[in-house]
Amino acid sequence: ELGVGADSLSLTEDVTVGCNIALWGLPWRPGDHILLSDSEHPGVVAAVQELCRRYQLHYTICPLQGGDGLAAIAAHLQPRTRLLVISHVLWNTGQVLPLAAIADLCHQHHPQPVWVLVDGAQTVGMLPLNLEQLGVDFYAFTGHKWWCGPAGLGGLYVSPAALADLRPTFIGWRGIT
Repeated sequence: ELGVGADSLSLTEDVTVGCNIALWGLPWRPGDHILLSDSEHPGVVAAVQELCRRYQLHYTICPLQGGDGLAAIAAHLQPRTRLLVISHVLWNTGQVLPLAAIADLCHQHHPQPVWVLVDGAQTVGMLPLNLEQLGVDFYAFTGHKWWCGPAGLGGLYVSPAALADLRPTFIGWRGIT
């Protein structure tokens, strides 16, 4: 269904938990910038705000509703941008963003590539997906909406390249081995 191997997926409670794993597991430096779209879930926005407070980061919001998402993102990337947080399908308009082009734009950004974290809550089960071909770094999704699974089941895809930068968010006894 997702076009990826099981070794790049983790089961989570929901999309917000998947986003938090990526957000809190990245190697941040004071002054780094996070770019959010204007259509993100409050749970992800709250996590970004707390991350910025704790690590002296800053974030800005990019308007995507009804416009050219790629051009808007390109106009809002900054030299210190390290992460773009966007939804694949905007929950409030249904707009489908061109993720492959967005991921390529972000990965070609100078002076440093930008990771791409995607909220796929409105996408998984609705659109055919191949996450490897989309080229995103992180893709959080839920299993209870369009897959009709039980509440409390979600997942997180982490690309092999992004996995090299990600550090564990939750540490427990199963992490010993």
